[in-house]
Amino acid sequence: SYTLPEIMNMRDLSEDEVLRKRMDKLLHLIWADWAVGQVAGVRGGGRTRIYQDDPNNIRRQTEWGSRDRWRTMSKVLLNESEWWSPRQVPNHPIQGMAFVMATTGYRLPDVIMDIAQDVEGRGEYTYVARRIAKQKRMKAKDIPVKHSPWYAFEPTDPRMIGYDHCTPDYVMGSLMIDPTLPRVSSHLYREGQDLPEGYPALTSQNRYHGIVFASDVNARVVPQCEGLANGKTYGEQQAVQHENVLLVQRHAKAKTTGDMRVIWGGKGMKTRIVERSGWQIIREGNAWLGVKGFSRTKSNASCGSSWDNDVILRMNDGQAPVALIAGRSEDHPDIEAFANYLGSFSGEAKAGWFELSGGKDEKLTLSLHLSSEGIPRVNGTTINLAPKKLFDCPFIESKHGSGIVNIRKGQRALTIDLSSTGSEL
Repeated sequence: SYTLPEIMNMRDLSEDEVLRKRMDKLLHLIWADWAVGQVAGVRGGGRTRIYQDDPNNIRRQTEWGSRDRWRTMSKVLLNESEWWSPRQVPNHPIQGMAFVMATTGYRLPDVIMDIAQDVEGRGEYTYVARRIAKQKRMKAKDIPVKHSPWYAFEPTDPRMIGYDHCTPDYVMGSLMIDPTLPRVSSHLYREGQDLPEGYPALTSQNRYHGIVFASDVNARVVPQCEGLANGKTYGEQQAVQHENVLLVQRHAKAKTTGDMRVIWGGKGMKTRIVERSGWQIIREGNAWLGVKGFSRTKSNASCGSSWDNDVILRMNDGQAPVALIAGRSEDHPDIEAFANYLGSFSGEAKAGWFELSGGKDEKLTLSLHLSSEGIPRVNGTTINLAPKKLFDCPFIESKHGSGIVNIRKGQRALTIDLSSTGSEL
């Protein structure tokens, strides 16, 4: 939300016609990427730098979606709200984006508006995208600036996958990484040191996984480790996900990171939770969710938990693996049906790994290394952190390195050509 208004300004105000057209295409891509992974204007996929709210401010904890800046910007472009709010004077770079949104000549293509607004028509699907996250090795003498930080990202080996499971009732998403890769500094060149390979602060700070629901913009459930440095964490979690099943754990080498907790961010969620066999179960709109923190020593046992307040549920074991399993009411008409589905899953530690296994029709096993010394696995196979496709879902598709992105829904289609040979004039 800092950068997007500046891209719009370049699109509107640059004297270079080629640059203006390139920025127009880039904006199409940014908004298409947002549209496929959101519900009710709130993105449900994994993110970084999602800062924690004051744990004692329950109101802030339950108004997260209402304050989502991407939702605010999108409502202007989708003609769903006015750009100006008399309750707030835009005098900050982020708040000031309202002036940019009000004056820009940029408009969303029809196909992207259709994807964003027709949640029912999108149906159920999985969206996988390469997210650039790894800083490459770089000689200090080769860095072209004298101020810090310098993020030397490596797009050919990104080491991060954005994974969203999208339905009309919820979006569950995560960022899957290589837990063996260290956190690194992007400032060392100022001391004459070469930049090392690893995850810099930009992609390791306050990583976010979880689920948002279509029932309310503020309805979300998020596994979140306590931030011990002004709410900031670094290398906080490792995660693995397959469709509606997500497994997360505090990274063994996380910095300024405390116990694993679960944020139940919808109003009144705590009062509606039902516990069955260690699973905390809630129905939210037309969706179900089961959450369970597992013991690292006893097979399929809960680690136990306690409430800090009406929103934050703290695991008794701060490094416990936590599973989130979602469902839809059309598949599970009542709590007995959903609890029976959850009962098909079990978790246990094996040879340094934690495995969550189960499912009804199709058996699934998700694995995380308990000491963060192995790349996560799905059904025994190490996840691919560099897939051939840059974007992959029914509505947006691109082969990595091609510069060509195809966006489509129904009879509408748009091809974005950002290749070096793409014609701009």
